[in-house]
Amino acid sequence: MISIVLILLGVLLVISTLILSNKLFLKKSTKSVAPSTTSLPFKLTIPSTKENRFVFLGDDQFHQTENLPLTKDLINFRNISIGNYHTLVIKNDGSLIAWGWNEYAQSTILSFPPDEKLYMVSAGELHSLALTDKGNVFVWGDNSRKQMEIPSNLKNVIKISAGKYYSLTLTNSNKVISYGETPNLPDIYNNDIIDIAAGGAYGISLALKKDGTVITWGYLNNNNLLNIPEGNEPQEVGLKIVTGLTNVKAIFTCEFCSIALYNNGSGIAWGNSSVVDNFNTYCQTNNDIKNIAVGFEFIIILKTNNRAKVFGNVISSNIRNIENVENIDEIFAGGLNVGYTILT
Repeated sequence: MISIVLILLGVLLVISTLILSNKLFLKKSTKSVAPSTTSLPFKLTIPSTKENRFVFLGDDQFHQTENLPLTKDLINFRNISIGNYHTLVIKNDGSLIAWGWNEYAQSTILSFPPDEKLYMVSAGELHSLALTDKGNVFVWGDNSRKQMEIPSNLKNVIKISAGKYYSLTLTNSNKVISYGETPNLPDIYNNDIIDIAAGGAYGISLALKKDGTVITWGYLNNNNLLNIPEGNEPQEVGLKIVTGLTNVKAIFTCEFCSIALYNNGSGIAWGNSSVVDNFNTYCQTNNDIKNIAVGFEFIIILKTNNRAKVFGNVISSNIRNIENVENIDEIFAGGLNVGYTILT
């Protein structure tokens, strides 16, 4: 009898243990845990809105002003990109407007997912890029050079730059991903990147690294890879590390030039001498540059006195009218056109 009781007690003990362990398991699996920051959905912060007025100047021989809104409607923009032949603008309310040549539907307005907000746009030669606050990239227009073939694994993008026949994207892991007619940045250099700039027909690109150094890569048969300040010989075809630059805060490219803006308000440019020489001469004795914009063969600077100055080859005399404007807030350029905003 005692043995039976002991056996029953043993069975009850086993059952109790199983029940207890199952309850503990259920608590563990259903426990509410606050998500870590790494598990939160990726999201970019939409820039603060500005009350401003946009003025568009330049040439119209390639339909750059086609469907240009009336002057009274060119107000309250928070992101602007002027391409060679078309312009893209995000308004304060998040809507996209565009004008210019539309042969390849590059200035056609797309419908974007309703749960995503437009963060940034970039106008290339014949294609357009848009980046949303969820880090997703949208591209439309010409695809003759595969500039619309976004990699399937592209995500968490923080910046976009449309070149002539290609596109660059910068991810939150500080790596560059390119597509279209341009060489890829070798993996050994593709790290710690904080800014990108896509260029002209030869796939010339710039990348700014966290340590203030600059990398330029592309095809060799053009001036953009020549006359680089203290540039090393190419580590491989089309690549140069610009070792002579430190304390760089921004980078820019035009059709035949590349520019670096220093933290102290000075700068340096290399490439076609007819574009860069006067700019470099100015920077030898001045350090009043707030920002830079570049067109086909010209450079525009915004000075600390909120006035603009133009360097290089300007086909349209209308562009130089920007030098007569006071109280400029931001400058923009692309192709044969420029634009600026004034706070209202």
